Amino acid sequence: MALKNPKHQKQPLSDERLKMDVVKRGVWWLKKYGLIEEKEGKLYIAQRFSKPIEELSLNTCSLGDAMILLLDEVYIVYAIRERRIEYWSIPAKYCREILRYENMVGSSYTVRDIAHILDVDESTAKRVQLLLNLIRRCRFHQTS
Repeated sequence: MALKNPKHQKQPLSDERLKMDVVKRGVWWLKKYGLIEEKEGKLYIAQRFSKPIEELSLNTCSLGDAMILLLDEVYIVYAIRERRIEYWSIPAKYCREILRYENMVGSSYTVRDIAHILDVDESTAKRVQLLLNLIRRCRFHQTS
């Protein structure tokens, strides 16, 4: 038998409430693992993590619909597509290699050319091409 009393039915979360719950949970995890510390009611990055976080922020580019992280020798791309989050990784050496070739010839390569140069499948080549375009947008975005 279904309950008719609206007090007993779960109400859908508002967007603001959902965002706040996500932030609270994130802060809880950051505290749990010691990445942040609370002092006098304020949150601070733990001293031992301040340098790595600073380096990470220098190797990050955030565009409206995408974010690029360079971690060691791998680019990680997060992109928002039709309310979904996609992510993939590309070795930095692939980008360096294609950029070197593009600088020699003075133009960009097609997906098929990239696949041939790097000896990878066309799906990977397409992501390399997309990543290079995003990196170019980041450089423009940061200088403007």
